[in-house]
Amino acid sequence: MKPISVMLALLVLTACAVQTPPTPTPSTTGNAQATMTVAQFRMSGIQQATVEGYIVKIYACPPCPAGAMCKPCMGDNIVISDEDKALDTYSLTDKDLIVFTDKAKDFTLGKRYSFTVRLTEGKSTMDSINDVELLSSSTLP
Repeated sequence: MKPISVMLALLVLTACAVQTPPTPTPSTTGNAQATMTVAQFRMSGIQQATVEGYIVKIYACPPCPAGAMCKPCMGDNIVISDEDKALDTYSLTDKDLIVFTDKAKDFTLGKRYSFTVRLTEGKSTMDSINDVELLSSSTLP
């Protein structure tokens, strides 16, 4: 009787075990690419993704007059966020992301966009991830 009792106990334990489905991971191959939040992208380690967010900061390097010695510039960028807010500084949370683009002035603060972004090899900020560059964007309703 003992072997049957042990087998029955194992069967019951196995049946009662909580099965958690695997967390879906956005695909980086093929044409169908999942859209991520800023926080999901930051944690994913994915090199390229489509991310939705609000423009919360726009920075364009000030012009440097010819022949002048100007301090180095961070590079034109936007900060996108999962939250609709405004930032005056670069005090970022895990829901914010600096995205480098030479088209920073083309965006509107507070507007929601879909961005295709890519992690670069370099790191020029104090952020925990490498620099992110904008590949394309479109406005969202």
